[in-house]
Amino acid sequence: MRLDGDMTRVLSYAATVRDPCNGPLSAVIGSAPPGTLTERVRITVSNLANNGNGYIVWFPSYHNDGATSFSGAPGGAIPGNMYVFSSGLSTTTPTNTSAAPAGTALIDTTGLFLRDPANVQLDPATPFSRGTTVSACLQMDVLAQLSTISGQVAVVSNFSLSNFIRNTGTPYATAPPQFPSVDEIFAFAATRQRIHPEGAEVIWRPNAQQSVPRTSGELSSGVTLASSSVVPDAAFWAGTAAVHATTVCAANPNEVYGICLAWKGYSSTAALLSFNAVKVVNLELSPRSNQIEPVVHAVPRSVPFTNVESITNKLDEMSPGWQNSLISKMKDMGVGGSSSAGATSYSSMLGAAGMGAAVSNREVRDLLSIVWSGGTPWQARSRGSVMDRV
Repeated sequence: MRLDGDMTRVLSYAATVRDPCNGPLSAVIGSAPPGTLTERVRITVSNLANNGNGYIVWFPSYHNDGATSFSGAPGGAIPGNMYVFSSGLSTTTPTNTSAAPAGTALIDTTGLFLRDPANVQLDPATPFSRGTTVSACLQMDVLAQLSTISGQVAVVSNFSLSNFIRNTGTPYATAPPQFPSVDEIFAFAATRQRIHPEGAEVIWRPNAQQSVPRTSGELSSGVTLASSSVVPDAAFWAGTAAVHATTVCAANPNEVYGICLAWKGYSSTAALLSFNAVKVVNLELSPRSNQIEPVVHAVPRSVPFTNVESITNKLDEMSPGWQNSLISKMKDMGVGGSSSAGATSYSSMLGAAGMGAAVSNREVRDLLSIVWSGGTPWQARSRGSVMDRV
């Protein structure tokens, strides 16, 4: 099929959203100004506390510092958008008080804010001032020996900032924002299964409200903000020990969505789990770059207007579960399609046992998924008839 320039750009953007790690480097549809530079950036975190329960939650629309501010001041009074917590008990909730603000001290007590992979590109020493997130994904790699791997993993593909705060709506004077326990995230997650040697991955879903240019949010870094302060380009504001608890400073927490990976009952030490945060970002040049501002020229459109949601909706239609590697694991077994060789061969096998007429390829794929996952509750989704036959 012959594609015009606009449609080629749409398909390139869709491929970037679907595969942040290996897809093409494409600009955001409809909002990226001319002259931006598109880059793929990544951080890897593997020095977690030795606990068998924990989670990482990331709001990729922001590009916050988290670990240390540009001024070099560690700890509190900094913006954050990626948070990690682990504990020996899955029922433990992170601490967030004025004495011990969340995200500022220990992974297994208050948790820690990690540095966003795009943050370093927005340092004042670079030629860039703002960045727009195109796509992002969070990956978990299992480094332990196969014989020692046990436990569960859960993913949350669309985690709003308001949902992440377990006491949303409570006045700060009554209680600062409280973060959830591992058990609460597992209860909330729609998808979970046994930890597999291949690890897990969750892909961020962009939308028009989040795919906007943002700074690093560092303007007020080093200053303890009031509980009601709003920072347009930050999700959280880390408190200062013995002064102020950590707050939510996003202007619209109901419209901010992130992604989360959680683990539970992991028999090996959490140090044997490695996490990759990958982001594709459009970087906007600053006047300090010695570059001339881009000149915008009106170009007649040759295709109907396309926005971010229209592309993610099409991905839902063409590839259900594209945000979640746990849902798509059947593809690794050769049973991804209704006419796949894997499903056909297993249908033949069941047919030889006198069950071929009763069991369809779709049901075979569902059954194999149950076997592979160790008990994904397909029966809760009205797909359990095949189990009755087997």
